[in-house]
Amino acid sequence: MFGLNFVALLAPTNLMTYDTAQFYNTALGIIAGSAVAPLAFRLLPPLCAALRARRLLALMLSDLRRLTTAPLPPGLDDWEGRMVGRLVALPD
Repeated sequence: MFGLNFVALLAPTNLMTYDTAQFYNTALGIIAGSAVAPLAFRLLPPLCAALRARRLLALMLSDLRRLTTAPLPPGLDDWEGRMVGRLVALPD
């Protein structure tokens, strides 16, 4: 995220422009957007437990189906870790 803000704020190009008002306007927009985004995510209500469980079980089922139809992936430990992570994330 820092890299995108750096490129947008300083605009490292070959063309040199010294417009202070435009720089401050862009900087204010980037800083305000970076501050408002986490607040907007905080306002979203969490999903209900039944919907989270249904979604996680559907993802696990699709992973198992993909595993049965395709050859074993080279990163089997990654797959196993993802499945254990989804089991842990299931609500009670």
